[in-house]
Amino acid sequence: MIGPLPPPIGGTRVLFKNLLDTVCQRADVHVTVVENRPVRSQKIQYVFIALPQIVRLVFQATKADVVTLHVGMKSIHVRGAFVSFIARMIGKPLIIHTFGSVLYRQEYGELRSRIIRRCLQNAFLYLAETKALVAHAKEDTVGSVEWFPNARPLPQINCDVKVQAGCCRRFVFVSHIKRTKGIRELITAAERFGEDVIVDVYGPFRDDITASDFETCLRVNYRGELSPDDVLPTLCRYDALLLPSYHPTEGYPGIIIEAYMVGMPVICTRWRQLPEIVDDTSGLLVEPRDADDLYKAMKRLNEDEELFERLQDGALAKRKDLDIAVWGDRFIDFCREAFISQGQK
Repeated sequence: MIGPLPPPIGGTRVLFKNLLDTVCQRADVHVTVVENRPVRSQKIQYVFIALPQIVRLVFQATKADVVTLHVGMKSIHVRGAFVSFIARMIGKPLIIHTFGSVLYRQEYGELRSRIIRRCLQNAFLYLAETKALVAHAKEDTVGSVEWFPNARPLPQINCDVKVQAGCCRRFVFVSHIKRTKGIRELITAAERFGEDVIVDVYGPFRDDITASDFETCLRVNYRGELSPDDVLPTLCRYDALLLPSYHPTEGYPGIIIEAYMVGMPVICTRWRQLPEIVDDTSGLLVEPRDADDLYKAMKRLNEDEELFERLQDGALAKRKDLDIAVWGDRFIDFCREAFISQGQK
């Protein structure tokens, strides 16, 4: 399994580690990890960092039954092309698993898109994070592609999400605090409420957003950053998640999946692939960049007890579809299919 591991903490790294940890729990498989760290920012040291990675990759791939590459779409034209070449040279089946929601033919130029298509076509199987990306790849003549969403372990914590009637008043935002995550719209919407509503914000600052943006707020509180281990226990203290994002590469945010793990309804935007995982059974969708629409959704959830309880039940139901144990088993099944197929050639 070739992919990036923390530190630092990031969406792709955490997702890969979750899958890796799940697969490694199986006694009937043996996993060798080749960490695929970014090296572009190192510039002069590029060769000294990349060369050991390449040597280890080639050495371990020759001993493996199946090679799997776990990578963001923005770097697949480089890493995917190289790993695909190595796998073909040593006669090993390759599975490519990408993170994110980038529809490459729409976002990238002709040459880069052709390289990506060739990488995906050469793989035994392509695992795409979103259903839109599955359809996109199939339209681009990628024959073997499956949906493989972000997933999380079911929590082992005691989290009673059923609160008192009419008590959806504690909203939380957990993400990078930046303009494209809708933080300014969140502040505008939340400040319209009275003292009975609480909105807490967690995450690192990005772009031009700073702590000073919260100094004059009456309803919105900045609470700092969370470690991965603190996310679920923190979510348990709130009633609903806010994510009014219009981030250009938004896929399946891990925080939405974690909210489902504790039965928490979600208010997010009709943006890119977010409606694939948030629908009227588990949350409310609002228009991007629309603070008034966000306020109305928060107010509706705050006042409608029956709706709140129904969405809680829907969030709990969705977590069964996003359990990493289920998807870890499917991943192993895919690897075995690749191995059997290679033996039949």
